[in-house]
Amino acid sequence: MLFGLAIPAQALELSPGFAKEIETAFGRCINLLPYEIKDYRRPIKGGEFAVLSVNFIAALYGFGGADDFFLERYFVYHTDASGQPYRFENYYKWPAQDHIPYPWMNLLRNEYRPFTDVPGDSEANTLIRAAQLMGLVRGQRGGSYEPNRAITRQKAAIMLGQIIYLYGPQLVNRQPVTYPDSAEIGKGPRPYVNIVSNANIMRGEADGKFHPTDYFTVEQSLAVFNRMYDFLEKQLTPLYGYDISMEGYKNRSDTYYIEYFEGYAIVCNFVGTTWGSASVELEIEPGYLWFRKYSKKGGYRGVSMTPRKPQNFRWDAENERLYFVFEDDGSACYLDTESMKIISLS
Repeated sequence: MLFGLAIPAQALELSPGFAKEIETAFGRCINLLPYEIKDYRRPIKGGEFAVLSVNFIAALYGFGGADDFFLERYFVYHTDASGQPYRFENYYKWPAQDHIPYPWMNLLRNEYRPFTDVPGDSEANTLIRAAQLMGLVRGQRGGSYEPNRAITRQKAAIMLGQIIYLYGPQLVNRQPVTYPDSAEIGKGPRPYVNIVSNANIMRGEADGKFHPTDYFTVEQSLAVFNRMYDFLEKQLTPLYGYDISMEGYKNRSDTYYIEYFEGYAIVCNFVGTTWGSASVELEIEPGYLWFRKYSKKGGYRGVSMTPRKPQNFRWDAENERLYFVFEDDGSACYLDTESMKIISLS
């Protein structure tokens, strides 16, 4: 899993005014992974926007990325666009699904084909398929998605408005917003332009016009998703509660620390790894020490390090840091729970 992302060197080429918003977006794990972005000012493609939307929803629930674990839990605990639980058998009759660790991801990669031009041959295409199943994107007539086609500003407004409708329906405001070029906005996109404009997520350009048919850029996309995080965060219904997130930790001898705070919980435990087969007794090899930050919304971010036994935990509420000392040599460290980095004090 990807638990955080520093701004790459290419971000130095950002247009003035976007750097701070995009730095905040990356800190929240709102990103375009697995795409490598070399030009933040170029038009964003439909496939990239779909991947960004899935990563955004993962970040909104407190996950460090849209990996197998996030998508598996999303489809188990969330409902579809009609408000009904996702049922695996509605998409594929797979008798052996219980024997596969991540059946939903297996479905998305190998069986689910919502678009004729999005094969299951890459991580990005898998996330595009997931975006469709989650109700975040729609295809073209004829069954294609056109993932390599750059999207316009009014197309971006449609996709952003759909996300607001799905995750914050009580916030939808369709009051007409007038721009000098409102007559150029298509009849279909117009309600969505009103929604994103009233939410102050996406408004006009510097000249006051909306420019509906201009292309939307990578940096603009990252910025608007960061604004939408602030807009939806407090309205979001948790994916599931702490009872599911914390199951199994309390009675484990290898859990060194567990504490609940306002909005999240911190867990530190040892994670071992195994190898072997059904006919050979499993052996345990050295694993790693794992710190996890569980959001009340259901997700988690984490950071791991060499397996050493920590002790003498102390919580610094003002700076939201967890201090601790290693038993073997007395060296001290702290976990910064905002950046999810472990800092050595020795």
